[in-house]
Amino acid sequence: MLAAVLLFTAGPTLLVLDGHDPVLLVSGQKVLGKPELSAKYLRHEYRFATDANRRKFGRDRTKYAVQAGGACGKMGALTGKGSPSRYAVVREQIMLFASDSCRETFLKNEAAYFASPRPMPKFSKVSGERGAEMLAKTVIAHGGAAALQSIKSFNWTIETPYEVAGEKKTWIERWGWQGPGTAFSTNEWDQGMNWFAKTAKAGSDGDAKGRWEMHPAEVVELESQILRNPLGLLVQAKGIRAYVTGGGFTAVVGPRRMVVTLDIQGRIAMMSYHDRHAGPFADVSLGFSDYQNVSGIHVPMTITPTVNGKAGTARRIARWEINGPTPLAWQTAWKKS
Repeated sequence: MLAAVLLFTAGPTLLVLDGHDPVLLVSGQKVLGKPELSAKYLRHEYRFATDANRRKFGRDRTKYAVQAGGACGKMGALTGKGSPSRYAVVREQIMLFASDSCRETFLKNEAAYFASPRPMPKFSKVSGERGAEMLAKTVIAHGGAAALQSIKSFNWTIETPYEVAGEKKTWIERWGWQGPGTAFSTNEWDQGMNWFAKTAKAGSDGDAKGRWEMHPAEVVELESQILRNPLGLLVQAKGIRAYVTGGGFTAVVGPRRMVVTLDIQGRIAMMSYHDRHAGPFADVSLGFSDYQNVSGIHVPMTITPTVNGKAGTARRIARWEINGPTPLAWQTAWKKS
């Protein structure tokens, strides 16, 4: 219990950008800020050359603060934090980077990391009607509407072995949904744990040092990670607009769009989308296979990514938990978010 309480103590802030004024950095000027003119946002302390700049920062923090909550600019939101002192200003945005190599790779091909939203195709009324029918059949193939609607929570875990100085360790990744508007993601390894938790009202992330508010880009990415799993998509079926496409349907959830391909049983075999995948924007497909029945719901046990046509390493899901007890850690995170 004490460990859990310490884990969610409000975390310290770090001076970012070596104390340079972020408002001036965005405009191409490198001027040190004053310690007495500072502001805190998420994990970082910012300093300003003038009080006017501090007020300007306060009116538009997402523009002048480091992007994605300080995540590595090359890797993207939720992939790990960059160094507060390793940064670059690109297209009037301040990026942090986890290593010099990450920064150099990003700057050599910066256009690949910025993508304009692809226009939404014009779907016909007939396409929408047939898509809705196909979505309904997919729901049946995964266990049925009644079973899916009975789900109050779920999470899935991936365990990856690794070694440190010859000693075998396990990297544990977990993603979960706890009802409308709530989600979490965690990483546990020999150095500790970090986590992201989102409620309908707010989001926070943390590690052994404490907890902080989540950046809007991190919230969007966490929501997307849950949606890009068959169960994460189907438990929210009422909010999906579906349009029939070859071999399946296009699912539209708010601003997100995924092409869903079905297997012979009508279950989701693949989700395809255009987005960042721990690097530049790319055409990404996640293949789902080895389905098993868990609590009356058909869920995949293997996920295989394909990026720009190149297949990646298949990842085995160690276990699913459906309507199980919520771990204390996430309850604490949500209460404080």
